[in-house]
Amino acid sequence: TVYGDLAHPGSTSVVHRNLQRNYAQLLSRLANAPAAGTPSDAQALARHELGQVRSDVRVALRSGRLDLLTRAHLEALNADLGRALETRSVVPVTPTGG
Repeated sequence: TVYGDLAHPGSTSVVHRNLQRNYAQLLSRLANAPAAGTPSDAQALARHELGQVRSDVRVALRSGRLDLLTRAHLEALNADLGRALETRSVVPVTPTGG
């Protein structure tokens, strides 16, 4: 899985770090700036996944077995996930006829 290595922290390859970062960005866009017609359930699931990943990242950061690059990556990812979760999307209100 994309974040499976968080359960066994250590060293994460550059390819895997890039995959994790890109997936987090995709989830953030889906949760906070979805394309027109995106189902609200997809937004909710993306937000849920962002929270789950952030929780897993925080646990991994407590490990003493992380190399410097992996620790720096996870710290940056944690900050990005926090910003994504703090973002409030604006939902347009459709006027009703009356």
